[in-house]
Amino acid sequence: AYVDGSGGGTGPFLPLAGGTMTGDITISKVYPKLLLNDTTGVARNFSVGTNNETFTVRNETASSDAFTISNANNATFVGAVGVGVNAGSNAKLEVASTTGEVFRADSSGGAYRLVVNQTGVNTQGILAHSGTLTCSSTATFAGDITLDDNSGSSPSLYLKNGDDNFWRIFN
Repeated sequence: AYVDGSGGGTGPFLPLAGGTMTGDITISKVYPKLLLNDTTGVARNFSVGTNNETFTVRNETASSDAFTISNANNATFVGAVGVGVNAGSNAKLEVASTTGEVFRADSSGGAYRLVVNQTGVNTQGILAHSGTLTCSSTATFAGDITLDDNSGSSPSLYLKNGDDNFWRIFN
């Protein structure tokens, strides 16, 4: 079976099952979308379209948007995202690799950098931390260590050994 624009079956045809189209396909209407219905196994229906100037990949079966891109080009993943691992196994964003760098975040020009690889976490630039910082192994520092609790008074440095003995260094 075919569909054509002439009504008499004499023009260019679009097969109802299979076939190849060349050129653009345009859907013009309020909130246009292309529906994808999976008929194998458990029915799962998705759509790709726009909604209020937002590009949307929608899980029609669950009646929820899975992924959107706003007109300001901000992307939102509604569920968990996995890179190199099944999404949602441990976190909202999980990146896994068995070799090399697992994750890298760079500022413009690489002046500040966070790199997670198979041996640890490396930073470049200022590392600011609030709360308790615990090191369960040897820590090596090259350069100055600055303690500043922003209280206006001198902060203290506490050292503790395995017997829970404390030493305090303060100004």
